[in-house]
Amino acid sequence: MKRLAHPAALALVAALLVSACVADDTDGPPMAAPEVIRISADSGQAASMAADAPAAEQAAIESVSGDEMASSMIAPWAVIVGFEAGDGLSALPTATTGWVHRAGREIPLERAIAMAEVFGVDPTPRTDREDAEWTSHAFGPDDGTGPSLVFGVGAELDWWFSAGWADDDRSVEPCREISTDDGIVYDCPEPEPPVGVPSAEEARARALELWERLGIDVDDANVEVWADDWYASVSASIPIEGVDSDWVTAGWLSVGFGGDGVLEYASGNLSRPEPAGPYPLIDLAAALDRLQRYYTWPTGPMEAIAESVAIDEPSVSEPVSEPIGDQPIDTLAPEEVLGEFEPDPITVTLTDVRAELWWTMDVEGNVWLVPAYAFTGDDGGTYTVPAVTEEYLVEEIPVAIDPIIDPAPEPAPEQESEPSPDERAERLVASIEQDGPMTEDEFAELADALGLTVRVVRLDGEDLAITMDFSPTRANVEVANGLVVAVLNFG
Repeated sequence: MKRLAHPAALALVAALLVSACVADDTDGPPMAAPEVIRISADSGQAASMAADAPAAEQAAIESVSGDEMASSMIAPWAVIVGFEAGDGLSALPTATTGWVHRAGREIPLERAIAMAEVFGVDPTPRTDREDAEWTSHAFGPDDGTGPSLVFGVGAELDWWFSAGWADDDRSVEPCREISTDDGIVYDCPEPEPPVGVPSAEEARARALELWERLGIDVDDANVEVWADDWYASVSASIPIEGVDSDWVTAGWLSVGFGGDGVLEYASGNLSRPEPAGPYPLIDLAAALDRLQRYYTWPTGPMEAIAESVAIDEPSVSEPVSEPIGDQPIDTLAPEEVLGEFEPDPITVTLTDVRAELWWTMDVEGNVWLVPAYAFTGDDGGTYTVPAVTEEYLVEEIPVAIDPIIDPAPEPAPEQESEPSPDERAERLVASIEQDGPMTEDEFAELADALGLTVRVVRLDGEDLAITMDFSPTRANVEVANGLVVAVLNFG
C-alpha cells in the first residue's frame, strides 16, 4: 500500500491549500431571511426521525417498513398510539435560526488536486471511473489497486480517501479438520493482530496533523479516538456556533490507521452551513400533532402493523378493511396476524423538551438544519419534530407523467375478455395521443366508456390541490384553455 508522503515533500502545496480552502468555520455571511423549505412528500423524513425512539419502538419501525416484510415478524411488546404533555413539561424552546448547506457548489479543482497530493494519490483528475456520475472530482483507480480520493456532488461537499485494498495481503490461516471418536472438530488458529497499529495518542496526533495539512480547521472540533491492537480510528465533529445539539454538527471528519501505521481511510465534508432565519415556531398543540404523525404510524395502531405484515399462507378468516390515512386496505384482522404477540398500546407522556435541529434535504438539493423540538418521554425515548410553521415547511407531492404506451392489438372476438384497469388506462392514453386535445366533456365520456373516472390536477399551467387517496381507475389530467391536453398519471 502507498504511504503518505513525508511532510517536507508537501510544503510546496501549503500556500495553495490556504488560498483554495473552502470555509472551515462558521464565520459566514450575515443571516439570510427565512426561506420556504420544500421537501418531497415521499422522502421518508418522518420515518427517519424515529431513530431516537426506544429500542422496542425502533424494532417495530424496522420490522414493518421498507419493501421486505417478514411474515415471521415478532411484534414489540408496546407501540405508541399517542402523545400527551406532562404537567411538568417546560415551555417550548425559542431557538429560531436554521442552517443550510447550499446545493450547486463544487470543490475548486485546485483544492481537490492539492488534497490528492497530501494523500499521495495520483493528482491527475479521472473522468472514466465507474462512480463518475456522483462525484465532482475523482483521483486514482476505483478498483482498489491503488490509493484514491473522490469528492461527492451533494450540498455537504463530502469526500472519501482509500489507501486501496486489492493488494491487501492480510490472510487468515484456515481451520484444520480433525477426526475424533466423537466426530469432526475444527482447530482454528488464533489470528495475530497486525504490527505497528498506532496507539490512541499517536493516532490523535497524526489525525490532527493530517487535517492541518489538508487545510481543515479543527480548533473547535470535538475529537474522539478509539484504538486497540487491531485498528485505530479518530473522528471529529465540528459544532455549529451557538448551537447545543446532541447529533447535528457543522461538519465531520474521520480517519483510520491499520498495521505499520498505514492510513487506510479518511473521509469528511468541507461545507459549513450558513444561517437563515428567524423562523416562526409552532405551538405545543401543533407539535403534538406532528409527534402523532411522525411516530405513531405504522408503530401505533395495531391494525397498521397487521396490515404491513405479509402472510405466507392463505387464511380462511374473513378480510376486514381498516384505513391507513385516507386509503383503505383489505387485510386479515389484527389478531389473525399478531396472535399471542399482540403489543400493548401506550400513550407517551412528554416530560421535558429542548432545542434541537432537524436534518432534511429540499427538492433542490439544499441540505437544511431546521429548528426543532426534542421531547423526552416518560418511556425514556427522545422524539424530535421540526418546529418551523407549516408555511415554511412545505411537502410537495411529485406528479409523475407515465410514458405513452402503444395499445396492444385487440384479440380475436373469441378470445376477447374484460380488459384490466391497466389495459383500459393504456387505451385512454393512446386515444388522446392519437386524436389530440379534446374538451373535458368529450374526454370524460371516453373515459366513462372504459370504466374510468377523470380528475383535473393541473389547470392552465398551475398544479391544483388534490386528495391523497388512490384509485387505479382514475385518470389525473392536465387542462389548458378548456381542453384536456395530457394524461399525467393514474391514481
